[in-house]
Amino acid sequence: MQLQDIFKLGSDHTLRATAEYRYDTESSTPLTGAQVSYGVVAVGGMWEWKLAPDLSLTNALRLDDLWLDRSGVTPPNFPFSNAAWDRGYILPSYNSALVWKAGELDTLRLTASRGVETPSLVADGAFLDERPTNGLTGVPNLSPTIVTNYEIAWDHALPSLDAQFRASVFSQQSSDVLSVSGGVIQNKAIPYITPTNIGNSDADGLELELKGSFLDDWRWGLSYRAEMVTDHFLPFAAGGADYVDFQHSTPVNQIKANLGWRRGSWEIDSYVQYQSKTFGLTPSGADTIGSSATLLTPIGGYASADGRIAYDVTPWAKLSLSGQNITQSAQLQTSGPMVERVVLGTLTIGF
Repeated sequence: MQLQDIFKLGSDHTLRATAEYRYDTESSTPLTGAQVSYGVVAVGGMWEWKLAPDLSLTNALRLDDLWLDRSGVTPPNFPFSNAAWDRGYILPSYNSALVWKAGELDTLRLTASRGVETPSLVADGAFLDERPTNGLTGVPNLSPTIVTNYEIAWDHALPSLDAQFRASVFSQQSSDVLSVSGGVIQNKAIPYITPTNIGNSDADGLELELKGSFLDDWRWGLSYRAEMVTDHFLPFAAGGADYVDFQHSTPVNQIKANLGWRRGSWEIDSYVQYQSKTFGLTPSGADTIGSSATLLTPIGGYASADGRIAYDVTPWAKLSLSGQNITQSAQLQTSGPMVERVVLGTLTIGF
């Protein structure tokens, strides 16, 4: 349930007030007979203030009050009682942006934000299993992952090219990163493997984008992204050993380009992407105490191409033919199976 009101105070102040209630529950699996749930009451507000005709400040704040609960049966060797889920926490998040329109062609943005990733109900205890040598369960005492991000961006119009240039730099910190494994409760009967918080991760990057149009019918775009990630994980989770690895699985360089054309009822678009070499996570086949759960698998740098042709049969019906990874029948893009060429024919009807 959600309630929201947007209103103005004079010509320079726009405000929004929100209130929200959510409730979610999930049954335990594969061992059944229990339910894990949470309720959330959230309140928030936004204030947009036009400090000057070319300068504005927007601040948004939200507070989530979340509480857990568990009911139902517990296995004989289970290390918790239902009362362990009688806990909650208050989680603040925010967004703040200062925007300055520095003339007709330039806009500068300074932003700061804080996001919250709460554990899923699976990680909170809905996943429950017992094996002869160990048990597997979610736990009620996980900390949420907190992500803070700071960014400076510059937009510059290029009228002579009918184009727009954008550059931005960012710095992001994630604390208390969650992993689906890694925790161990040494119960007197059998040990339990649990989700856990494995540490922090930092990312710094640069984004450059140029897009525009020419000769009335053509559109184009070119972008580049560089990102350096450094993980600060606990020793047992370092190097991709525990289902999470941002440092090695994030490509340092990405380049994207597109070219499109439209005239009358016809429309054609092409897209090319290049990604530098990286690693993917592959299950190691081990899921026991003290053994690695995942391994790093090398993925070479690659380029892929997509395309689309569309025709407006009528004002309300469109036929299109699109292809993904069209230059190769199969290509290694992840640590999973090869990505195959895909061709799709689509009829879209609007009414």
